This record gives sequence, structure tokens and C-alpha cells, in this order.
Amino acid sequence: MSGYKTWDTYIHADTIEKTIERIDLDYYGTDVWVGRSLHTGTGKQINRKFNSIVLAYRYAQTRYQHRPSFTLDTNQLNVNSSLYLGSIGFSLSKFYKDQYIFRFGANEDIPEGLVVQFLYGALEKELKELRYYLGIDVSRGKHFEGLGYFSLNASYGNFFSEKQTSNTTLNIGFTYFTDLLRSKKWYYRQFIYLKYVNGINKPEHEKITLRPDELYGFNSGTLKGRSKVLVNLEGVTYAPYNLIGFRFAPLILAGFGMIESDEVKLFTGHLYQAYAVGVLLRNENLLNASFQFTYGVYPYVPDRTNPSSKFNPVVNITVRFRSFAVVKPDVVSYN
Repeated sequence: MSGYKTWDTYIHADTIEKTIERIDLDYYGTDVWVGRSLHTGTGKQINRKFNSIVLAYRYAQTRYQHRPSFTLDTNQLNVNSSLYLGSIGFSLSKFYKDQYIFRFGANEDIPEGLVVQFLYGALEKELKELRYYLGIDVSRGKHFEGLGYFSLNASYGNFFSEKQTSNTTLNIGFTYFTDLLRSKKWYYRQFIYLKYVNGINKPEHEKITLRPDELYGFNSGTLKGRSKVLVNLEGVTYAPYNLIGFRFAPLILAGFGMIESDEVKLFTGHLYQAYAVGVLLRNENLLNASFQFTYGVYPYVPDRTNPSSKFNPVVNITVRFRSFAVVKPDVVSYN
């Protein structure tokens, strides 16, 4: 269970009167969920491998105390809302041992498994009709000896009412990394990430972009659309040297993304690119054990208001694993 209280500022620009008005936002929220897990595996299996069915229910609300009038907030973004979500999920999970993924040389537990989660519920928004929700989330991950680790996640969610289907989201992600390669005392891995997000019948104000955390610091204030595709390639070399407790791994990163808008179809528009080099440092004796230094280059940025290169554009280098456990019910992410 969680609750929050937020203060913010809404800025209204009047293009006719050429004035800017700042309006205080004051709202609070509540988010609570409960779940019940029914294990179907044997007692001996539960520690390392388990089968379970999970039933869960979530309620989340947002209530405004101060906000702009709806004559100013024409998109009705700042409205009171209540979300009711239930889910039925099945999970199968286990782990295998590997090295040189999160840490340098230590044994690590890497998740494998399958999770399927069906979602149902409703969203109640002020000034709008009640919309029902149906969704499904499926994830599968497995290691194949000699080939590497493969993980696929697909999520589909749809809000609908008695009048029409609206606000549909499809989100697909793929992760792959090779088995550990060795050359004398050096170790190497190649990581590949793919992401596809598509929005159908979205409101005009709901658009997505290529975020800096997705494309190694690439940032454009004008690049927005309805769907996108991303490919990230990461090569990591683990050095055998230890300098005053620090182990290091040189990095080579390359990212590619495309956006579909009303004017440009996906795969026919510009291919946005990001390239970065750097080094990942780790010291097991420090509280913050891992950090990195990187330098990124961006051949083409649409609006040119952001730099074409920058230091430390990559905040965190981390493998994007799915835990293969049923999680808190939520609508499919559109970002």
C-alpha cells in the first residue's frame, strides 16, 4: 500500500493575449493492492523452482485539491480518477548459474521461466464515461547452452466503453546476450535489446518519443509519435586487472530508433542513431559498487537544440531481466 501528496505548477500559455499564467497543482493519491499465491509445485521445488497461480486486486486513485479550470486545461489532464484492476497470473520460474553479468567473476543467479498475467478492470475519470480494461502480459526467458540467453516480453492492453474501443497499447521487448566468451584472461559478452511500442486510437496529447535512457542520451524536444522501435547493441569486455580494488570493463554501445507519426510511417522515416564508448568500474568494497564513465555521439538530432555529443549520457548500464513472477496489476506501459 502506498500514498502520496504532490505539489506542482501548471503553466498556461495564451497565444492570443501573449501571456503566461502559472497555476498551482495540489493533489494526493492512494495505491493499494493485495494478492494471493497458490503454489502448485511440491515443497522441495519451491526454493529453486516453483509453479504458482496468483490472484491479485489493485485500487489506485488521484484526487485534486487545486488545479486549473477545464477552460484552460482543455485536454482534461488534471482530473480526479479511480483505477480498479484485477489479475489472474501463472508463473513458472527457476535459476541458472552464470558469471560476469552484474558482477566481475562471482556466481550469479539468472532467472529463467514463464509468466502469463491476465488483467481486467475499469478506469473512472471525472467528466468521462466509465471505461473497461482488458489486457495480457506474457514473458518467457530461457538459457540455451552454446547459444546464450533469450527473453521475450509481450503486453497488450485495451480500454473500451459501450460506444467505442480506445486507448490500445502493444508493448514488445526482447533481450539476448551471448554465453561468456574468453580470450586468454579477458572475457567478453554481447548484449542485444529490441523494443517495439504501438499506440492505437490514442488521445492527441498522448505521444511517445525516444527517451535518453533508451538511446544512450539521445534527446529531442520535438520528436514525438504514436509508435516506435528501438535496437540497442552493447559489447562489454571484462579486463583481468585489479587496480586498488577496482575492476573495469570497457564498453561499446550503439543504439538505433525510429518513430511513427501522423506524417511518417514506421521504417520509412529517419533512423536516429546513438553511439557511445566508456568503461564500467566496480569495487565490491564500496556501498555503490558499480559506476561508469561514457561519451556519446549523435549524428542527427532533429531540432538541434540538444548537443550532438555529451559526456556520461548513460546513467546506468544494467541487464534488463524479468523476474518471471506475477507483479502488481497495471495497465500496459506506453512510453
